[in-house]
Amino acid sequence: MRDHINKWPFSLLVLFLALVFGCTTKKSPKNYINNDASAIYSTNKVRPFKYGFTFNRTVCEKYFRERVNDFGIQNGDVIADVGAASGWLDGIYSVLVDSVTFYVQDIDTHYLDQTQLNNVVEFYSKQRLTPQTNQFHMVLGTEESTRLPEGTFDKIIIYNTLHEIENPDAIVADLSTKLKQGGKILIFDEFSSFYKKIIHPGCMIVGSEVKDVVSTFNEQGFYLTRMKEPENSVLNCLTFEKDQEAGEEYTQQRNKVSEYIAQLDLLNQKKISADSNLVLGIANQLKEHLEEIHMVYPTLMNYLGELADEWLEEGAKKNAIHTLKVALILYPENPKGFYLMGEALSESKRYEEALNHYSKAIQLDGTNMDYFDARGSALVNLKRYDEAIEDYYTAISSDSTDPDYYYNLGYAFDAMGDYGPAVDYYSIAIRLDPTDHSNIMDRAYAYLTLERIDEALADFDKAIELDPENWIYYINRAAVKKKNGDLDGAKLDRQLANKLKSKKK
Repeated sequence: MRDHINKWPFSLLVLFLALVFGCTTKKSPKNYINNDASAIYSTNKVRPFKYGFTFNRTVCEKYFRERVNDFGIQNGDVIADVGAASGWLDGIYSVLVDSVTFYVQDIDTHYLDQTQLNNVVEFYSKQRLTPQTNQFHMVLGTEESTRLPEGTFDKIIIYNTLHEIENPDAIVADLSTKLKQGGKILIFDEFSSFYKKIIHPGCMIVGSEVKDVVSTFNEQGFYLTRMKEPENSVLNCLTFEKDQEAGEEYTQQRNKVSEYIAQLDLLNQKKISADSNLVLGIANQLKEHLEEIHMVYPTLMNYLGELADEWLEEGAKKNAIHTLKVALILYPENPKGFYLMGEALSESKRYEEALNHYSKAIQLDGTNMDYFDARGSALVNLKRYDEAIEDYYTAISSDSTDPDYYYNLGYAFDAMGDYGPAVDYYSIAIRLDPTDHSNIMDRAYAYLTLERIDEALADFDKAIELDPENWIYYINRAAVKKKNGDLDGAKLDRQLANKLKSKKK
């Protein structure tokens, strides 16, 4: 049996970025065709809009409320979202706020046109508890002009877009005339740092360092007045205003804690973060000054989680675990730290230890169903299926709208050889998220085990409809067709698989 980790990867659980930070290259017309219905950009006919995901209200609240708070979106605000693609994130925000006017801006009509925006608004209006009260306007700009109206905006958001702007000087100069008095520009992006160069997937553009972004905005009369995390954090939210006094005050605050942040940043060095004694020393020094640091950088926990994720991506599991030990020392009563440590330990296949950390997270916060879901996955890997199923039932009893909880419950029954309930729970997951073809494939395998061949073939057909360029699906369907006596169909599927496989090379 394969190891079972939550359907949401560690990086997504830390950052929720595997989805949101998926750049789509804009260099060639062929890149505008993508039939994978589960991708961030898809031209598959089952999708209501091409760019972005369709989340229910629970997911919007769970993963995007923090973003609304980061941006300080308030009722009555006029917001511009620059580089918004279809406006899908503005659709999500509209589920969580009222009486906001959104200007959805982009330069690419493959991503943004009135039909796409209308579809976004229609979908996300249905996720609200009350009728839609927000307004939406579409604006198509150019490489050097946003074409947004002058003096209009309380806040201008540039979300995962700054690195793709070819002429940032021109765009920042353009934006300087678009704000109301006291307005703010908020940059949310992945940044390179002194320690690591970030290359954005998809567009393959190197991320700027924070200091270079600050310099660009300074030249247009803007001042950095807030950073969510320290400068060397991969992910950050920067706030710029035309308020010199506020900018100078924030610079003074940063300078006061700079020596402590320098100690924290040492965890970016592989030799240091691998040394448990050095890591302990850093944690103890930081602990004495934590309140001062939080006055300047409010989400230090996120920085540590992101850094641990970076170490895991490099395969440096010990470094990741040591980094999260710092988080536990600094925040011994914060359940998120124990949850993230559980995730890192699971990545390292240390499931018993992971289980203990998930349990501690649940002890500190028994209302977060992701913690029960994660502990369930650790229990599955330990083959303690009954306990896992109990945790999944707990998660579902609190949140019956999350397809991953049902998928994981189905997987637990699947792993213990009880395929009937596995099919039932896979089916609920598929109903809640009909674009996730991997769920459909797992149900197909369960059907095969139950010798429900026609239903298995129907699932293979559906999975291929959702991702018609996945050659592995054709190979699997070919094997079933051959077993079912459809030799011509099996031969055709193998030919299609070989053709698609050769295109991937």
